[in-house]
Parts: sequence; structure tokens; C-alpha cells
Amino acid sequence: MKFFFVGAALLRRAQRAAARKMNSFTHRKEVSPQRELIIYIIMFMRDWMYALLVTRISASRYAEREQRYSLKNDHFIPASSDLCREG
Repeated sequence: MKFFFVGAALLRRAQRAAARKMNSFTHRKEVSPQRELIIYIIMFMRDWMYALLVTRISASRYAEREQRYSLKNDHFIPASSDLCREG
């Protein structure tokens, strides 16, 4: 669930950046509404794919870390188990 919120935050940031780029692009010269819509769609798709990629990478790193941690704990013997060995 945490990664969903991270992805959503990245997407919002990317959309804001795309809007700023779009504003600077349209102020330079006159662009037809159809072309402007196409540019918005392309920018949105590009930023969405980037956010998805970043989220997937961080999720896989988190899973690797989780797996390494659980592997370490398989061999970990807590101090309270010393009492069990005596009996």
C-alpha cells in the first residue's frame, strides 16, 4: 500500500512538471487544440510510465531487503531459547 502512495505522489509531481512544460511550450507559439491535447496525452503517458518504473524498482528493492532480512533471521536464535536447551 505504501508503494501505491509513493507512486501517486510521483505521478502528481510528474503531472505538475508536465503542465509547466506545456505552458512554456504553448506560450512560445500558437498550437492547435488537437495538437495540444496530443502533447498532453504523450507527456502524461511518459510521466506515468516513469512513475510506474520508479515504483516497481523501489518495490523490488524492498522485497529483496525483506528477503535478506528473513534469511538472516532463519539462523537467529533468541536469548530466551537458551533456557529450552538446558531442559
